[in-house]
Amino acid sequence: MATANTTVALDPEIKAQAIARAKKEQLSLSDVIRFLIKSYAQGATPARPILTENGFTLEEEAEILQASEDAKKGINVSGPFETMDSIRDHLKAL
Repeated sequence: MATANTTVALDPEIKAQAIARAKKEQLSLSDVIRFLIKSYAQGATPARPILTENGFTLEEEAEILQASEDAKKGINVSGPFETMDSIRDHLKAL
């Protein structure tokens, strides 16, 4: 079987952690990468969601960013409220 070389840019700390874990499982980093790419190509999806640098899934982060933009435009914003009763009244009306 012919092979193709692939270069992957990684954070050095993540690479070191991956190498250490692979070594414990008697695998090389290349073995792990080959397994992941082959599994992905065959239709597997990551067992854990891919997270952004803020710790959210891509969908969550997009939703938060959209809500932030909406709030700046006054969309889907409630209040301000002066009292707890006014908050309760508002929530009951929803």
